[in-house]
Amino acid sequence: MKTIEAGAPINQPTEISKIYLKYYDFDGYLVEWKDKGNVIKRVGLHKSKDMFAWVLSVRRKTDDQWLIYSDMHDGVKLKRRYISQDNPKMELNSLDYREVDGIQYPFRQEYLIGDRLMVVDLIDNVTVTRR
Repeated sequence: MKTIEAGAPINQPTEISKIYLKYYDFDGYLVEWKDKGNVIKRVGLHKSKDMFAWVLSVRRKTDDQWLIYSDMHDGVKLKRRYISQDNPKMELNSLDYREVDGIQYPFRQEYLIGDRLMVVDLIDNVTVTRR
């Protein structure tokens, strides 16, 4: 098992690294969204395979836009899609959710640019430390 410490470089394709460095938000776009200047709109319900997901549009003050797909029943994030006229479509899929200490965590994350799978993060173990 490989452990990556916070702040350690991760070998990702250059396209993904550039986009994430420009648009990364540690807490995510929904936490304290008003204070961050984000505009949230509910797009509607989307059916994907055998599951329904709520879709939210997030426009940040930097003017980039993301679509966030969340499971209709438990609210876990299934997919985040970056919308841009200038860059290729980028998508982050969160899969294989498991409950750890009462919290749902994705144990698999897939990064796609266009239809090309660029990186897969597989997580072996999540440990929650309460203070």
